[in-house]
Amino acid sequence: MLSGSHIRDAVTVQTHMSVPAWSLTFSEILCDKLGIESTDNISVANRVSVGTVLYVQGHCVVVSCKFDSGDPVFGQIVTFVCCERSEWHIIVTVLQTKQFCSHYHAFEVCSKMPAEYRIVNFDSLVDHHPLHYCKLNKGRQFIRLPYHIFAI
Repeated sequence: MLSGSHIRDAVTVQTHMSVPAWSLTFSEILCDKLGIESTDNISVANRVSVGTVLYVQGHCVVVSCKFDSGDPVFGQIVTFVCCERSEWHIIVTVLQTKQFCSHYHAFEVCSKMPAEYRIVNFDSLVDHHPLHYCKLNKGRQFIRLPYHIFAI
């Protein structure tokens, strides 16, 4: 009997394009973390499936937890990148977690200025579920977790 475990980590990209690394706003972090030159071509995609989970540009993910408070650190997906014959990575802008709002049962977040980019591997995500953020009419942004995450 097959459990399907052989396809749970399979990364599927429907469409992607190749661009030079220097043309991306986060090229410095790409070159540093992936060990490439700014003249190398990078594959870029806006949506990636890992098993049955679909990640799309604009979704949010939990990239880490704060050690002092245990609050999640969220990142908003900018794009997905892949070097030649390598694995796919998520490029996120880190969001600042302001507070937990019990009325909405959600975390209030805001964008950092200037933007802080981070390269994240799919297997290093604290939680593999993509999340959406909602914006209220007063400009406040919230991300609601459907369950509690405990950092170990």
